[in-house]
Amino acid sequence: MTKCRMKWVGWCGVLSLIIVIIFPSGLFGESASQSVKHETSFYYTVKKGDTLWDISKQFFDTPWQWPDLWQKNSQLPNPHWIYPGDRLHLYQKDGVVYVEKVEPQATPPVALVKEAHFTFTGIDQVGFIRKPSVSPHGVIFKVLDDKKMISSGDMVYIRPTNANSGLTTGALFTIYRIIDEIKDPDNGNDVIGSHHLLLGVVEITSQEDMYVIGKVVKSYRTIQIDDNLMPYIPKSSKIILSQSAQDISGSLLCTEDQNNLIGDNMVAFINKGETDGISSGQVFYVYNREVEKISPEAEQPIELAPVDIGSILIIHTEQNTSTVLVKTSDREVQPGTKFRSVLK
Repeated sequence: MTKCRMKWVGWCGVLSLIIVIIFPSGLFGESASQSVKHETSFYYTVKKGDTLWDISKQFFDTPWQWPDLWQKNSQLPNPHWIYPGDRLHLYQKDGVVYVEKVEPQATPPVALVKEAHFTFTGIDQVGFIRKPSVSPHGVIFKVLDDKKMISSGDMVYIRPTNANSGLTTGALFTIYRIIDEIKDPDNGNDVIGSHHLLLGVVEITSQEDMYVIGKVVKSYRTIQIDDNLMPYIPKSSKIILSQSAQDISGSLLCTEDQNNLIGDNMVAFINKGETDGISSGQVFYVYNREVEKISPEAEQPIELAPVDIGSILIIHTEQNTSTVLVKTSDREVQPGTKFRSVLK
């Protein structure tokens, strides 16, 4: 046997061993599937005409993965501002690949699409604007040792507001405070609702004849005497990203902490809600639109094309308002700044 022949036989043996390891007996039998855990990562260089929508569709079999792709590439100030030569980090973590064992005429494998989501761990702390205001189930009227500031671990005395307040031992309640009435700049400055600021969570530990005692188990902000209680409803920190409602525009009302300027990662409120088609997980543009005369001789100024200056993510909805997280803000954003639907 020649050396060339021996090498060929040797490689055939190695190849046969690899086939047995990767494709065990029964691979070519009945059609079946097995899941393989994997984690992959690679870089992609943006080409002319590329969008995150198209790149997501190309590599993840769905265009709706683009918000997660944007989130993981923090060097992109705006998901719609990508340029040829930009490098994007693409990966799939803890995903599942389906290895199909296919007979002739077998059904093609179905692609497994990982749900695009954004994780916001502070979801239980964000307030809301609602009209009418929430009716309290109880009111804090005293703190043990008469402390000036109430925080986690403190024992508080609570006055029920009615006979059906539900202040039973072991029950959890959110502590909140109504801090202001908010006006709608797009509707003649009519009051759109009251700002409910969430302060913490209290657990009822014992019941007396005319009051109950509770322990503050979480404090987001300073708690005070006369702060109110409403039932605690836990929320998922996993916000499923969804397609934005079309032809929606409105205004930012204010921030959670009443800041004059609105920046990245701040919680704010908008004057659109569920009745307008808004739902959690949608993304909208924040934009600026200036007015200017086209020439010195022109009688009236005209509106110039809108310029996108940021983006917001819906994290909670009410009937006529929503709570948002400011994802990006490339320029100064203030209460009253406009937002609109993402353009297709």
